[in-house]
Amino acid sequence: MLSNVTEVITIPALPAIELITLTACFFLFDLFVLDMHIFSVVYTLFFRSHVTSSVRVTQDISHHMRFVAGEMIFSCRGGSKSNNLDHRDQGQVLMDVDLIRTFLQVAKTRHFRKAAEQLFLTQSAVSARIKLLEERLGAKLFERSKHQVSLTTAGVRFLSHAENLMASWVVACQEVRLPEHSSASIVAGATDTLWNIFLTDWMIEASHVDPTMMIRAELHTADSLMPSLLDGSIDVAVMFDAPALPRLHVEELGSVPLMMVCNRKDTGVDEALATRFIDVDWGESFAVAMQQYFGMAVPTFLHTTVGKVALEMILKSGGAAYLPEPMVASHIASGSLFPVAATPVIARPAYAAVLAGREGDALLSQMIGLMKRCLESRL
Repeated sequence: MLSNVTEVITIPALPAIELITLTACFFLFDLFVLDMHIFSVVYTLFFRSHVTSSVRVTQDISHHMRFVAGEMIFSCRGGSKSNNLDHRDQGQVLMDVDLIRTFLQVAKTRHFRKAAEQLFLTQSAVSARIKLLEERLGAKLFERSKHQVSLTTAGVRFLSHAENLMASWVVACQEVRLPEHSSASIVAGATDTLWNIFLTDWMIEASHVDPTMMIRAELHTADSLMPSLLDGSIDVAVMFDAPALPRLHVEELGSVPLMMVCNRKDTGVDEALATRFIDVDWGESFAVAMQQYFGMAVPTFLHTTVGKVALEMILKSGGAAYLPEPMVASHIASGSLFPVAATPVIARPAYAAVLAGREGDALLSQMIGLMKRCLESRL
């Protein structure tokens, strides 16, 4: 039978920002109906406080959280009595970031030995860390067999939270390590092609505008950009296809012209499409345009999501592909690449997205304006 449980945690004097952060954690964990084990991970990961608590059943569920005489009282929904933390035997619950990192590596490799190699640990050390993490969470995270390791249902549920914890930890470490003279920081994420086209220029210009600002540049896939923006891991995401989400504010930076090029002079469209054509994934609207112009499924020699891969393939072994004009302009000028005759230029708008409500941030507005100018200068 499910019960409403109130956990009373004595909190030492904390700076205002830590109290605000902790308050947000309480609301988030109550919102997603997670149990006290996972909250303890978050609490001890970020605050490392000596936690003393008592668990009692209460009928008062009118307030999820309140401050009373130096104690924070909150209610958590769901879970049986056996799933709630009992600090009588534990005293203090400590969570090491390395436990989370080890969990993520095992989840990625699905192999304890491979995870150990990549973490520069022994296999027994990895096993011990996972066992300790499972004890702390009160749930089995992996199913182990002779030849493979797979996530349990609890492991799958914990995975996204572990990724968010590590991302938050990295950001926190970077911010506290900022030099005293640093005025601000910004984290930008984009795909490889957009970094190559104009965002590297943007970083250089931004560092000239404010030499004391810390810039963090992250390389993402198209699929990983949105989750990182929505969970706050990055401040601004630059992409070709911007989703229409109410939680986002999106600005168009400009249009990037894509042109079909090959390594042979005077090549016609039929020959280019029939011989070693490389399909670069420029997004859904580009695929629609290809269908519109060529009216059939184009046979491909290679499919890739990275424009630079297609460029290197064509330069070294021949072929054809649609590539951004700024990426191929110098190669066309040198005679190593040639435009394919009678093929349309397909324009792809590039967008900058930030969380809704942050569009008024002076720094973000300034940096997005600078991105527009850098893209314009490359076209």
